[in-house]
Amino acid sequence: MVHALIVRLTTPLMNTKRPIIEFIAEHLPEYRFVPELRPNLVFQHIQPSGIYRGIAIQRDSASAGLAIEIAATYSPVWCGEPAVPLGVDSALVNLRLGTRMVDAMKYWTFYEPTQEGLRHTLSEIYREYKQLAPPFFEEAERQLLSSRLLQVALTEARSVPMQERAGLAEALKAVKYRIGNLEHPAFLRVRDVIRAAWTPDVSKDERQWTNRLAYDCLIYTSA
Repeated sequence: MVHALIVRLTTPLMNTKRPIIEFIAEHLPEYRFVPELRPNLVFQHIQPSGIYRGIAIQRDSASAGLAIEIAATYSPVWCGEPAVPLGVDSALVNLRLGTRMVDAMKYWTFYEPTQEGLRHTLSEIYREYKQLAPPFFEEAERQLLSSRLLQVALTEARSVPMQERAGLAEALKAVKYRIGNLEHPAFLRVRDVIRAAWTPDVSKDERQWTNRLAYDCLIYTSA
């Protein structure tokens, strides 16, 4: 362990971007690399339902570490952050350990800073991914498709013509990003439809996401 750490600290940093992209293209060819979604390396595979399956690979070249986040989401710009309210996310290590609480060092998978070392670690990550990711995606997509408020919000947002959404981002900036103060007509329209769908079985947590849900659905859907 000490020797490996010394090697990482004394070896010049290697370029990991191209080898990782090539590895994903070889082993998960259905996933498209999205170069604009930085700083992580993000790969997407859209499902017939319109839900994106996403993989975000965070790199720490100084420590030769990789961290893998995955998500099922309606957002085309998810890049490793919490996916709510449009999606469900998890780190691969959380799925392996079966808990949301993970020690910071366990979050990272380290590799020997050589091309062979990186590929070996990517192969280990891939084997773990093939075991853990499919059931995660199936359950996450089931949750998204069965979320009544989410589906109501998506349906309503998609019915709003693009010209009626004009100025939405600027309107949010004008209220200093306090989404609860947003008065844009398209936002109010979708928000009110979501509120009208509240029923006694809708939890307080779900209701608290209403404003964000209305805004995100308008931003990330097309009419």
